[in-house]
Amino acid sequence: MQEDTLVNNAKKALSEAQERLNARCEQIKSQVSEVKEQVRSTAKGIVEEAKEKGRAALYRVSEFLGIKKKLLDIRENVRGVDEVKQEVAHKQVAKVR
Repeated sequence: MQEDTLVNNAKKALSEAQERLNARCEQIKSQVSEVKEQVRSTAKGIVEEAKEKGRAALYRVSEFLGIKKKLLDIRENVRGVDEVKQEVAHKQVAKVR
C-alpha cells in the first residue's frame, strides 16, 4: 500500500511537471513567433529602403552620365514592340474567325 502511494505521488509529480513543461513550451513558441514576425517586418523595411535608395542612386547616375534619355527611349521602343505584337496577335485572331 505504501508503494502504491509512492507510485501515485511520483505519477502525479511527473504529470504536473509535464504540464508545466508543455505550458512553458507553448510560451516559448509564442515568443519565437513574435520575434520571427519582428525580424520579417524589419527585413522587409530594410529591403524596401535599399530598393528605394538604389533607384534614387541609379536615377542620379543615369542623369549624370546622360543615359537617362537613352534609357527612356529604349523603354518606349520596347513598349512600341509590345503594342505591335499585340496588334498582330489580334489581327491573327480576327483572321481565324
